[in-house]
Amino acid sequence: MNATRAMLAAVSLMGLTSCATIPQKGSAYYTTANIWYTDPRDIRTTNYHEGAKIPFGSKVVIEYLNSRGLNFIITNGVSFYMAYMPQHSSISMKEHFDRYFSVDDTAKSGGQFDCFSDMEKENIREGNVALGMSKAAVLAAYGYPPSHKTPD
Repeated sequence: MNATRAMLAAVSLMGLTSCATIPQKGSAYYTTANIWYTDPRDIRTTNYHEGAKIPFGSKVVIEYLNSRGLNFIITNGVSFYMAYMPQHSSISMKEHFDRYFSVDDTAKSGGQFDCFSDMEKENIREGNVALGMSKAAVLAAYGYPPSHKTPD
């Protein structure tokens, strides 16, 4: 019985922890895609392409991450809260975090941004999608589509 309880406890934690470590308060990360928002205190994990954007490659400092959301600060001191929308998602909050943030500077020379063509780089900067862009460039420019709209 104790082994069963331990296994159930481990499985329940997997929804947040996944395989990667949970970032500690004060940890620096970089965005791997443009993150769209209309209100910094109410970003949704659905990431609809509306309002302003936190650009690809932006440095952020993590305040906290839990199963309900993520709080982070960008370099100009503005605090953001990304709320987990379970009814619109097929992945956990930790998996959303892993999609949108990296410990590696994605915009530095030799980083992820350098892998894109000049046309893709311009469209990523502008937050646009254009014919001929790779899937990775489209995701960097627009972010991931809401899984309730496009489960694949």
